[in-house]
Amino acid sequence: GDSSNHKPVFHFIQLGYLFTYILFQIPELFIRFKNISIYIFMLTAGLFVSAAHYTTFEHPFLLSDNRHYTFYIWKRFFQNKFQSISRNVYPLIYSLSSQLIIISMENYIWSFLFIASCIVVVVPTPLLEFRYFEIPFVLVSLQIRGNIFLNEKRNNLLVFVNQLIKLDCLIIFFLLIVNIGVLYLFYFKSFVWNDGTTARFMW
Repeated sequence: GDSSNHKPVFHFIQLGYLFTYILFQIPELFIRFKNISIYIFMLTAGLFVSAAHYTTFEHPFLLSDNRHYTFYIWKRFFQNKFQSISRNVYPLIYSLSSQLIIISMENYIWSFLFIASCIVVVVPTPLLEFRYFEIPFVLVSLQIRGNIFLNEKRNNLLVFVNQLIKLDCLIIFFLLIVNIGVLYLFYFKSFVWNDGTTARFMW
């Protein structure tokens, strides 16, 4: 794309979007809720509140194309009357998401390297795009599977396989529902732009 529209910025709140995206892609993470530390939660919540107030970046492309889902997400959940909520309430979700992910990875060195890598790659990105989050999502999924393998394989291979199937079935079911909705909107809910061309919803 045009390099002038993709200059690096300090978009720290992207980490919050990333962690929340991963959390809702992997339902298994929610069972770790009981392991949450209230002190770490408050610390990271404060960090994300500050990031939401001072590093939120609204890229011109975000609201220039109403075919993309991010257009509607941003317009309906982050702008106008939701602006105060997005900067003071959503960070609590970001904080919860980040801690559940770190707990689930069960390896603080790996978690540190993962977060550092995400900071290097995602934070400088000015545009909110879900495709930027796919590789971190895959890495977290693989790490969780690795933990299940290490914890259960020594005891019972069948337990390991059973847990893996449950985890994958939850993820597949969730993604299947999302993609059915996406395909339905794409094929059956097209609309006409001002220039008379047919437009379709897409990621």
